Parts: sequence; structure tokens; C-alpha cells
Amino acid sequence: MAKRNTCWDLFLIVLSIVLPPVPVAFKRGFCSADFLINIALCILGFLPGLIHAWYIIAKYPQDADIDDIEAHRSLLANEHGHGHSHNYHGHSHSQNQG
Repeated sequence: MAKRNTCWDLFLIVLSIVLPPVPVAFKRGFCSADFLINIALCILGFLPGLIHAWYIIAKYPQDADIDDIEAHRSLLANEHGHGHSHNYHGHSHSQNQG
């Protein structure tokens, strides 16, 4: 299946022309190695930072981000079951239904 750009990715491409680290932070996180590498590249020169930002946007398309979120939601739903019991920090609490 071919990857396709979404409106969000196109927006990030335009934004990267002004501030290359910002789209990288959106795609990979503010504490990621990719973000720190992009900042270092931008310090060395604008063009290396811009090319790296475009690479990150192309490598991690928006469709993949949405799939990751859906997979995470599915995992959480299966992990917690469909009941009304909750477990926070080792303490189990059940809601009474009645």
C-alpha cells in the first residue's frame, strides 16, 4: 500500500520552511533524538535542518500516526477489559452496579 500525504503533513512541510524543528517535534516528540538532531543541524545551517525535517515528515506520514493511536487505544481496551473495575497504583476499585 502506498503512503500518501495528508493535509497535516503538507502543513508540516510548509511550517518546516519557517521553523524546521517544530514539525520534527510534532512527529517524533520534544525529547526525541530526532528533535535534538534537527536542532543541531539547524545550528550548523538552515538547509541541513530543513532537509532533515522533510525526511522525518516523509518517513513518518500522518496515516502511520493515526494507526499507532488506534492500536494503542485497542491495546488499552483489551488490557482493561470491558468491566467497570479500575486499578490505579496497585489499588483495585470496583464500581457497584445496582
